[in-house]
Amino acid sequence: MCEYDAKGTRRKEIVHDFDMLSDVVLRDGWLTAQDVDGRRVLSLPVRDPSAVAALREAFAPTRA
Repeated sequence: MCEYDAKGTRRKEIVHDFDMLSDVVLRDGWLTAQDVDGRRVLSLPVRDPSAVAALREAFAPTRA
C-alpha cells in the first residue's frame, strides 16, 4: 500500500530502533544505515543543510 502527500509524492514510513542500527553514515549528500546484521535498511538523499545538521547532532557520540 502506498501513501501520498498533498503534492502527490509517494511517501513511506519506516520504523527501526536506533539500538538495532550498527552503522549510520552521512556522506556525499546521502544518509545510509545498516542493521546489526549488516543489511542496508535505509539510503536516502539529504540535501537540506538544516536536516544535515540535525542528523549529525542526532547521531553524534554522546559525551560523558
